[in-house]
Amino acid sequence: MMQSDNSDKKKIEFEEKLDHISSKYERWFSNKTNKNTGEHPDKLKNYFRYFYNPEGAIQLYVKDDLPLEINKDCRDAFKSVFG
Repeated sequence: MMQSDNSDKKKIEFEEKLDHISSKYERWFSNKTNKNTGEHPDKLKNYFRYFYNPEGAIQLYVKDDLPLEINKDCRDAFKSVFG
């Protein structure tokens, strides 16, 4: 139970960092329409996912079409929380 609580706290912390990244790059997202859903403005959540691999470690997947600086900020946020 304790590990689950810690994991939930980390997920919340990571999502807060993602909210900050979304705000930082709001102009880029506001100029984009999601090619899969037609959602406008586009959202950061459409470009990544995080999951547990078979060994139980959490991993981040970021789509290639996210600009490098946003991709890097997402990876840095992930590492700062889960690394």
